[in-house]
Amino acid sequence: MIIWDTIFDIFLFVDIIIKLSSAFVKNSQLIDERVQIIINALKDGLVIDLICVIPWYAVYTQLMWFRILRLLQVNQLRTAMENAVLGI
Repeated sequence: MIIWDTIFDIFLFVDIIIKLSSAFVKNSQLIDERVQIIINALKDGLVIDLICVIPWYAVYTQLMWFRILRLLQVNQLRTAMENAVLGI
C-alpha cells in the first residue's frame, strides 16, 4: 500500500508543478504572467492539492481522514490525464 501511496503522491506533486508552470486562456487571451498563473491555480484548488500531497496520517494517525481528500483528487487527476492524452 505504501508503494501506491508514494506513486500517487508523485502524480499529485507533478500535477502541482504543471499547474504552477502552465499558461492558460482567459477571454481569448493567453495569460502567461506568473502572478496570474498562481492566482488561477489557487482558484483551481491548489490548496487542496497541497493538503493532499502532505502525508498527515503518517505524522499523526488521527488525521487519517485527510486520505479522503486524496481520493477526491483521483477523479480530477484522471480527467486531467485524459484531457492531456486527447489534446483537449
